[in-house]
Amino acid sequence: MTTDKAPSSMVEGITETAPAIGGPRNSSRIGTLLSWSLEIVSCAFTCVLFAGIIVILRAYDHRPLPQMPFKISMNSLLSILVTIQKAMIGFVAAQGIGQLKWQWFGMPRRLQDMSTFDGASRGPTGAVYFLARVGFRDITTSLGCFVVILVLLADPFTQQTLQYYPCSIKAPELSATIPIANNFTTSGQYMGLSNAGVEYTLDNNVQNAIIAGFYQPNGSQVTFNCPTGNCTIPNSYWSLGVCNTCKDVSDQLTKSCDNHDTYYDLANKLCKSKLPSGHTLLPYPGANSTRYTYWNSTIGYTTATLPSVGTPYIGSMQVIGVHWSAKEKAPVYWEPNHVGIACTLAPCIKQFEATITAGKLSERVVETHLLPEKPNFSAASTECGLLALKVDCLNTEQYGKLEPKYSLDSQNGNNWINIPCVNATGGAIYPPTDIPPECLFNVGLETYSALHKFISGTGTGSSAGILTGVLDSIFFSRKGVEGPPMLQTLYDDGNFTAQSVEARLNGMATAATNYIRQHSAEEIKRPVTGDVYRSETCVRVRWYWLAPLAAVIALTILFMQAIIIRVTFTKQGVGSWKSSVLPLLFGGLDERTRDHLVAETEISGMAKRARGVDVKLSWTDKGWRLLE
Repeated sequence: MTTDKAPSSMVEGITETAPAIGGPRNSSRIGTLLSWSLEIVSCAFTCVLFAGIIVILRAYDHRPLPQMPFKISMNSLLSILVTIQKAMIGFVAAQGIGQLKWQWFGMPRRLQDMSTFDGASRGPTGAVYFLARVGFRDITTSLGCFVVILVLLADPFTQQTLQYYPCSIKAPELSATIPIANNFTTSGQYMGLSNAGVEYTLDNNVQNAIIAGFYQPNGSQVTFNCPTGNCTIPNSYWSLGVCNTCKDVSDQLTKSCDNHDTYYDLANKLCKSKLPSGHTLLPYPGANSTRYTYWNSTIGYTTATLPSVGTPYIGSMQVIGVHWSAKEKAPVYWEPNHVGIACTLAPCIKQFEATITAGKLSERVVETHLLPEKPNFSAASTECGLLALKVDCLNTEQYGKLEPKYSLDSQNGNNWINIPCVNATGGAIYPPTDIPPECLFNVGLETYSALHKFISGTGTGSSAGILTGVLDSIFFSRKGVEGPPMLQTLYDDGNFTAQSVEARLNGMATAATNYIRQHSAEEIKRPVTGDVYRSETCVRVRWYWLAPLAAVIALTILFMQAIIIRVTFTKQGVGSWKSSVLPLLFGGLDERTRDHLVAETEISGMAKRARGVDVKLSWTDKGWRLLE
């Protein structure tokens, strides 16, 4: 019998009991669990895969991309695992919705609902149609439909879990090295003895390095080894070198000016400046015309020691120069300013901190220690040098052995001890063999003598140092300079300042230091080592993107529990038919209902008629049938 009125709805729950049917009994609880064992295993396997995903992601979080077999990427591996989970979840949802279909027909329902349930178990389109058609009249089935729909979001959301970023990873198989020097004894030819002591020429390579540093203050670089271009040096390190100190002594200048009128009305502008050491800047008129005015300045290293800088030294320079400043009004457009500068160069020990980034070494001088004063020497003691012991370099045993000889305990915490160079006839051995080579810093006497002669000189003419001489500055042209080439560069076209001079001297000191570090004695070379870092692509796990997948898995487990409870406690007698079509083939519509329906060949016609027929799954003497 057909009716256009929809059947009364009922809410299916675990306490609902269908009308008694004289059919077979329900399976036992154990039998029910066994019949759903494949679905239960699928749920468990889904959880195991989810745990595996967490383990894998945790293992590679903030680490480089792994090299997997067959060049599988992390995203591909994640997609494979999620696809397997989606298949398992889809299987459980399909079987569960299929089983709920048979229970739905425990009461009279529209025959069309058979197709609606079947479509919901097949995919998201059918699940959406079910929710629109049936709604929440069956809460458990609706839960299964949500599982079918939401599982589609699992894969794209899970792919968002991985984020890649560039990172630096330590390469333990590689090592970075930076050269340092404890000992430097390079020199040129022996020149004999003079009033200044033992004289040697400076090796040509050292001369070239120092001169290059003067002309290009930032051009000298240490040759280092960093295979990837990104390295770190964990600890600071010490090395022999040359230190420079400059001081603006303009406030020490004594000026006396001449009232000398010229074509340019330079009254009281021609001043003589003098330092306490005797260095003088002298103005005097040109021989041919009073329109030309000269400043004559003696620039050079002397044997005078500046107390503010200290000893030893390979050069102590005092110079007075002219710095021109522009004026806005005539008749004088440029006004001369006198600048006094004092600088020293001295052998020393430098403490560095370093980093290497993008193939560029960046070093910072943390501390310096001057070597001892120039040693006394004679023909019998040419094997000598400037020696310093770094105390904290010694271990306990070494300290105990050296303490009596060098009185280490009496140094009041001083980390440096200058070792005296004793005449060879006094039994001293040079260099000392009782001090560990890595703790002893030494500049050979020959090297010291050669550096001193090259920088400061021993007189004038051929005996002058590289920055010793007379510089004439032509006032009329402002940039005109006469004198040795290096002094012309020092004058810097009228931009002579304390800062510009210090930059040139710093360039010389840096160049000398870098040469010493790279050409120390081969037998005791000990480069400082550091860590090498590779540029890699690292993985960052954004865990919150796993929430959708976790929610779908939780809903699937909840859905599976609801299915088992309903199958176990519903007294309908229907077995675990799930989504199988065999019950329809074995039973189907009873003869009376089938004869009542007109034969249809088109699915649309079948659906139209099914919407007007209410059927109920019942047990008959011929088995299960859908009765009208």
